[in-house]
Amino acid sequence: MDLSNKQNLAREFTREIAKNKAKQLGVKTDEITTRVVDGQARWVKKIDVASELERQRQISAKSVIRSIRGGENSLYGRIQAESDRIQLLLAEYAESEELNPIERRDASAMLEKIVARAHDTASQIAGNEDQIETTKAQDPVFQQAEPLLLAMHAAKKEGDIKKLQQLSVQNGDLLRKYEIRRKSIQPLIQTAKSLRLVLQKEFWRVLQHSWKLHAARVRRAAYLLQNVDNARKQTKAAQWKEDLEFVEINDKAFEIRLTNLSSKCPAADKDEDVQMKEWDPVLATMVELLDDWVEFGGQAAQAAAAYTKPDGGSSSRMAFQDQKD
Repeated sequence: MDLSNKQNLAREFTREIAKNKAKQLGVKTDEITTRVVDGQARWVKKIDVASELERQRQISAKSVIRSIRGGENSLYGRIQAESDRIQLLLAEYAESEELNPIERRDASAMLEKIVARAHDTASQIAGNEDQIETTKAQDPVFQQAEPLLLAMHAAKKEGDIKKLQQLSVQNGDLLRKYEIRRKSIQPLIQTAKSLRLVLQKEFWRVLQHSWKLHAARVRRAAYLLQNVDNARKQTKAAQWKEDLEFVEINDKAFEIRLTNLSSKCPAADKDEDVQMKEWDPVLATMVELLDDWVEFGGQAAQAAAAYTKPDGGSSSRMAFQDQKD
C-alpha cells in the first residue's frame, strides 16, 4: 500500500472515531476537537475548550496584570505609600524621642530591606508582563483570538448559548492555534503570578512593621499614664482612671484583633493560587485595622499629654527584626 492510500485510510479512521465520540458527547461531529491532556489526545467539545480558554484569559488579565500596573492602587504602590507613612512617623519620633536613636536606626534599616525587596520583585513582574505583552503583540493569533474570546464571554454572560456554540464552531482552527500559543506563554504567566504572591507577603511585612512602630506610641502613652505623679492624679482622679482604662483596654483589644487576623494568613505550603486568593482579604482587612490603630495611637498620646510632659522615656526597648519565610 502506497503512502497516499495509508493517509486516506488514516483520515477515514479518524472520521469514524470522531463520529462515535460526537455521538457519545451528544453533539455534531464538527462541534468536537482533539486536545492533548497529560500527553494523551482526547476528544472534547469545542465549546468546553472555548470556556477554558476564556477562563485562562480572565486569569491573565485580572490576577497577573493587576499585580504591578495601576499606580498607587497596585501592590507595589501601596507598599511605597506605607513606607512613606513610616518615614514620616520616624521623623516625628526623632523630634519627640518616642524611640531612641538605636530603635529608629533599626526600624529604618528594616524598612529599607522590605522596600528594596519589593522594588526588585515589582521590577521582575514588570519585565515579565512586558515580555508577555510583547509576545502577544507580535503574534497575530492573539490579536485575532482575544476579541473573539471577549465576544464569546459576552454571549455566555448573556446566556446566548446558540451564539456561543456558533462562534466556537466557526472559529475552531483559530481557537486551537490560540491554545497552543497560550501554552507557550504559560510559564511566563505562572512566574508573574508567583512574583505577585511574593509582593503580597512584602505588603504584609510592611504593614506589620508600621503596626509595631505605631505601637511604640500607644505603649508610651500607657507608660506615661501609669506613672502620672500623685499630685496630678488627685486633681483629675476620675478622668485619669477613665483615660488609663481607655488606653489599656483598647490596646489589648487591638492586639486580639491583630492576632485573629494573623491566624488567617495562608500557609506557605498551599497552592500558590489559593494563597493569593486568601491573602487578598487578609491584606484588605489589615489596611483597615492599621488605620484604626494609627487613629487610636493619636488618641492615646493625646490622653497622656494631658497629665505629663514628654521626657524622652519609654516603657521598654523595642527590637526590629526582619521577618521572612
